[in-house]
Amino acid sequence: MGEEGSQLLQRPHVLVKQHDDCTLMNGFAFEFKLDTNGQVLRMNKEGFNAGVTSMLAYYPSIDTTVVLLANIEYTVWTMLREIESLLFV
Repeated sequence: MGEEGSQLLQRPHVLVKQHDDCTLMNGFAFEFKLDTNGQVLRMNKEGFNAGVTSMLAYYPSIDTTVVLLANIEYTVWTMLREIESLLFV
C-alpha cells in the first residue's frame, strides 16, 4: 500500500455529524471523533457478527489503544464510553 495509502487510511474524509463539542467523520477504514479545533480525539472501528461484537479505538494524543471484545448483550459502545470517562476523552 505504501506510505501515501497508509496516511489516507488514517485521516478523516467525510463529515457525519457536527456537535457543539466535537465532529464525527468517516474515513476510508475508520471512524473519527475530532475536537472543536479539528484534532483527532479518537479513531475507531467496530464490528459484529452473530454472538460477538468488537471495537478498536486509538487515542493519538495519549498514544493509547483500546480493544474490546464482547459476547454478551452489553454493547461495546457502552463499554467504550465508560473507558473514555476514565481516560478523560
